[in-house]
Order: sequence, then structure tokens, then C-alpha cells
Amino acid sequence: MLEGAGFVLFDWVTGARVVVRILLGGCTTRAGWVYKPNPAEQSSIHVPLNVAVAHFSDQRDSDNST
Repeated sequence: MLEGAGFVLFDWVTGARVVVRILLGGCTTRAGWVYKPNPAEQSSIHVPLNVAVAHFSDQRDSDNST
């Protein structure tokens, strides 16, 4: 029979291994589904609309970029 501290250590190590396998198991398995968007449909209602988009210049620092 296992005694106090030895049993607790064994139980903690076994539990940690199970948790690691569960967490890493999701990364190794393939997804059971694939996203498939619906084909584009033309609307029967025509809305005369003009959109103006201003040019965007990103002024932020790029410290984390590679």
C-alpha cells in the first residue's frame, strides 16, 4: 500500500500528465467540421448608394512585427 507523501506525489504527477494530454490532444486532432460559406446572392432590391472610404495610414509602432 502507498503511504502519505508518496501517494500524493504519484497522484499529482498522474493528474498533471492527464491534463497535459487533454490540452495537447486538441492540437493534434483534425477538426470534425469545415466552414463552407453560402454562395453570394444578388438582392432583388437596388439601393443607389455611394461609399467613400478615407485612406488609412497606420501610425503605430511595429515592435512586435517580424
